Amino acid sequence: MDNPEIGQPDETADVAVPVTLTVNGRRHDLMLDPRVTLLDALRNYVGFTGTKKGCDQG
Repeated sequence: MDNPEIGQPDETADVAVPVTLTVNGRRHDLMLDPRVTLLDALRNYVGFTGTKKGCDQG
């Protein structure tokens, strides 16, 4: 238990990271919060509102 980072807040959580998605042959260069899901990126940043979320149950 000598790791000083355990239990420390993640300082990079609010920093946007570059993400490149290629969908249907079209490239989308985005800057996203690391916590953004692929579903949210497709719906909210690329504009694919037809992309739906299931019930989260297997």
